[in-house]
Amino acid sequence: MRAGPRGRAAFPHSPPGRAPLGAACPADRTPRSEAPNGSTADFPTRTPGHYRGGGHRGRDPEHRLGRWPQPGGPGPQGRPNILWLVSEDNNPYVGAHGDRLTQTPTIDTLARDGVRYRNAFSVAPVCAPSRFALITGVCPERVGPAENMRASSTLPQFMKGFPEYLRQAGYYCTNNSKTDYNTTIDMAATWDASSGSAHWRNRPEGAPFFAVFNYLTTHESSMFTAPAGPTDPASVRVPAFLPDTPNVRNDRAHQYDRMAQMDAQLAARLAELDADGLAEDTIVFYHGDNGGVMPWSKRHAKDNGLRVPLIVRFPRKNS
Repeated sequence: MRAGPRGRAAFPHSPPGRAPLGAACPADRTPRSEAPNGSTADFPTRTPGHYRGGGHRGRDPEHRLGRWPQPGGPGPQGRPNILWLVSEDNNPYVGAHGDRLTQTPTIDTLARDGVRYRNAFSVAPVCAPSRFALITGVCPERVGPAENMRASSTLPQFMKGFPEYLRQAGYYCTNNSKTDYNTTIDMAATWDASSGSAHWRNRPEGAPFFAVFNYLTTHESSMFTAPAGPTDPASVRVPAFLPDTPNVRNDRAHQYDRMAQMDAQLAARLAELDADGLAEDTIVFYHGDNGGVMPWSKRHAKDNGLRVPLIVRFPRKNS
């Protein structure tokens, strides 16, 4: 993924006007869909070229990537490690996006120290088509029927899962553990390991890594039997397009509780990175796979079904 004009992410093979996850709206435009905590106000805005962080830490992501040491410099073989932390079915209901009710200190810290994309969207409001785009960098409509849920497509021979190219470049690539790619992809060629035990700690000594950790904590299925949690249902704001009923308030409160649990899981993973002495050699991505999980969100091609959090933290030594 590279940064295009005015903060828009550009992907190879993407049709005009469409880009997979990470495509950011121009920095001076903010949709007036449901904002964090159910308000209808605009999300906080910044002028083009400005990103939330520890001060102004670079003009754009392309500028930052260009400053990574060349081969032979610091880091594993002069190349950065890459860590993806992926959450399920959630809009940017995080403090970094202005939500005053949510408890997401880990995500907020990543945003403070990195690049926060105010307007990032998945290619689809449900997991399988969006994960097709994540693994290929291609809009699922280009390889139909990958745009449909549970309708596996057949990849053309020239197309691969992008981790295969990283492996060819010497990276140790792991996925823990959801796939759901909606296509016939060669898993053995794509990943060195893809399982619940896949971890960068299993890599050969000295090899750079690309590691993905998927968190089901916020998946819609977690709402079905969610017990009462610390979030007071009376404190949530019910958006105007939903009925203000006890069930809706309870579900909304459960959603906040699950976000807090997921944030704690991210903290534990980042603590592993610190314990291994790898934080200053690793680019960290946090993003959602699609929106959700209240009515009129997941499976609906509207902002609440497509808008996701996207934050990228670069090591301070390269800021």
